[in-house]
Amino acid sequence: MTPTNPVGPDGAAPPAAHGTSPAPPVTPANPAGPDGAAPPAAHGVGPGEKDPVTRTAIRVEGIVQGVGFRPFVYALATRLGLAGLVGNDVDGVFAEVEGSAAAMAEFLRALERDAPPLARVERVTASRMAPVGTASFEIVASDPVGRRRTLITSVTAAHFVDLVTTFRGE
Repeated sequence: MTPTNPVGPDGAAPPAAHGTSPAPPVTPANPAGPDGAAPPAAHGVGPGEKDPVTRTAIRVEGIVQGVGFRPFVYALATRLGLAGLVGNDVDGVFAEVEGSAAAMAEFLRALERDAPPLARVERVTASRMAPVGTASFEIVASDPVGRRRTLITSVTAAHFVDLVTTFRGE
């Protein structure tokens, strides 16, 4: 062991100075190195660097209207610190979401994994867009243009039949 090579001939680190403990090893349970610094992030952003902002256009198809899907998207996006908008049109639910790449990845995973109980997500498509600097998230008015092709749940259909039957006095 020498001052320039503190590792002994057996490869072991020198004993800790009196009154201090040796630095804990780097392990999955303790990702900080001996200097206490966290390792670089797995997605390529190092300590002190910001995750780049991305914007993604998202289309969700299936039984996603009349089941609380837009409020679900709003709550998910705001919980993850994302900005943008969500709305309905004749093909289902559309959204434009902006924020960090890590939050965006979690958002896309959660769209299907955590959807409202009455929703049936058949397909989610996403394409990148240029960020526009949106600072908040909002639910926008439905776009009524075109012939409606979206699906409804059997529970919703049954309630509709009951409502019409009651209305007609049958």
